[in-house]
Amino acid sequence: GGGGGRPRSRVVLALCGLGMVGMSLVASAGLCALCGVRATLIISEVIPFLILAIGVDNIFILVWAFDGTSSEEATPLRAGAALAHVGPSIVCAAGAEATAFSLGAASGMPAVVAFSCFAAVAVVAGAALHLSLFVALICVEEDSHLHARCLRDPLLDK
Repeated sequence: GGGGGRPRSRVVLALCGLGMVGMSLVASAGLCALCGVRATLIISEVIPFLILAIGVDNIFILVWAFDGTSSEEATPLRAGAALAHVGPSIVCAAGAEATAFSLGAASGMPAVVAFSCFAAVAVVAGAALHLSLFVALICVEEDSHLHARCLRDPLLDK
């Protein structure tokens, strides 16, 4: 966690999380194209913002949960505790969102079917990336921060 003192900047971590939102959009476009779902203009105009909102929420939740763990524990244990705390909620939310979008695919209207398929795949891909790769990046960032702090003040090293 941050502990006392001034707040810690996590710009690189935030940018990586946003990059994962982009990766989920690319995965969605690729998988849907592979399945023969045709892209429409509305998909490229709306879905990125929808997935960005969900992704940013996941990023804040995961970082908040990680920061809520004991800084006395090893980083991987902290990540596990954070995932145990908020992971089920993120999975349930992504499942509910993907299910809702998938139900839209039953409408029969081609534009709605395409939108629903793209959105459902993007939601699932984004959650999978945030629960795996983003958590790993939180650990790398935390260990980097601890290492840099120990270099500045060798007495902090245990």
